[in-house]
Amino acid sequence: MSGLVVITGATGGIGRCVARQLGNQGLVPVVGHRRHKSEEARAIAEACGGLSIAFDMADPSSIDHGIALLAKDGRPVVGAVLAASPPPVIAPFGKISAADHSLFWTANVVGPQYLLAGLVRQFFRPRKAGSVAAVLTGAIGVPEAASALPKVMSSMGAYSISKFGLLGVIAQLNSEFPWLRVTAVMPGFTETDMLKVFDERFLDQLRLQGAFTKPEDVAVEIVDRLALSAIK
Repeated sequence: MSGLVVITGATGGIGRCVARQLGNQGLVPVVGHRRHKSEEARAIAEACGGLSIAFDMADPSSIDHGIALLAKDGRPVVGAVLAASPPPVIAPFGKISAADHSLFWTANVVGPQYLLAGLVRQFFRPRKAGSVAAVLTGAIGVPEAASALPKVMSSMGAYSISKFGLLGVIAQLNSEFPWLRVTAVMPGFTETDMLKVFDERFLDQLRLQGAFTKPEDVAVEIVDRLALSAIK
């Protein structure tokens, strides 16, 4: 019996590549999506032998309903990939709005925590097994020394701050459930529709420097980090 893997934001560039990669490995991707993306999600699911289920990270009732549908399916849920996020809003630090903070914090912190709590309770804890991967971002940087702050990309504040919040979510998950495999990827600029928020001249300069990755390559890294072969 093949295991199910929930992917949030699976209609996005990275998420759909993860679904395809999982399908190729004999797992069943659950193509999580917002309700207005239902037709696109069904097409992705059909192409990779998966299921299409609405998982809107801004709507707890959508998450509850999705978990209930998974329970009815009967197959084990063995993993989750957190790939949903609004595209960055480009604004300097002093002009980050409360509305933007609310949007990103809900989608990247509140919703994922609520989803993971439900998956642990319903599926992972009864089997004492499961694997979770979160898509963070290279924009939040890494500390150059133990006492240093990471070098964060400027003008993406609400997005980057929420990704630090998501890092906190999975760190807490890892601490409280040591039998779970919890990991993250931190892709840099990736050739997806999210790039549309940037000035094309800026992107052209980065492309000349070879600074872009392909969503397919990020998806391969995510699936490798999930290491689901032992629990599917």
